Amino acid sequence: MVRKICEVCSTNESNYKCPTCLLPFCSVACSRAHKQTLCEPAHPHENSGPKESVVEEDEDEDRVILSENVLRSIGSNEDIKRLVSQKRFRDALLRVDGAHDRRKALELLMTDPEFVVLADLLLEQINFSDP
Repeated sequence: MVRKICEVCSTNESNYKCPTCLLPFCSVACSRAHKQTLCEPAHPHENSGPKESVVEEDEDEDRVILSENVLRSIGSNEDIKRLVSQKRFRDALLRVDGAHDRRKALELLMTDPEFVVLADLLLEQINFSDP
């Protein structure tokens, strides 16, 4: 698996992506530095017009941009924090993020009952309802 380097500091391995332009970055400090720039959406059509539940032929067809409030809510959930503090969960999430076929990697991970619990907690935090 190829690891990406932070495109802000060009020093550390990136573990995150800008939700707007998908630029890889490694830390809160690099995220804040990047937010000072005017980045362009990675897929300009995503931010134009109302959001529909259309399946696109794209590797990120299920991408959802979460608000700062929702991200804070996820970050403050004790059950989620407990699960993602485990190295095996962090490693598994990094494998999914770095996989060529993310959907397949996630489906494989969903065979782990404990990961299903984490997924359910995350979906609950973002108020996801199956259409």
